[in-house]
Amino acid sequence: AKWSLEDFKWARFTVLTRTFGCTEHGTAETMMVPLADMANHNFNRPTRWDYSDQKGGFTVRVVRGVKKDEMLTDTYGNKGNDSFLPVYGFCVETNAWNQARLELP
Repeated sequence: AKWSLEDFKWARFTVLTRTFGCTEHGTAETMMVPLADMANHNFNRPTRWDYSDQKGGFTVRVVRGVKKDEMLTDTYGNKGNDSFLPVYGFCVETNAWNQARLELP
């Protein structure tokens, strides 16, 4: 069976939006981590994640105090809305990473 352009785009964005860059045994790896990819974005996230060689798996740590019922979020990176909208489907209202391209004569 042939792969259509739509099949390719679905597969590419599925991987792009659900992978984590980690170091496993000293080697940079890209990992798909079920459930960890469900965290919502927040630049001021209370969590940090990594691969733990000692534990033999992906870990998520809470690194600051959180209030009762506060959502545990992650960051999708320091990106402008020009990246968030087409890749993840949302914009951040106040985003210091927004940028604009200007063409000067």
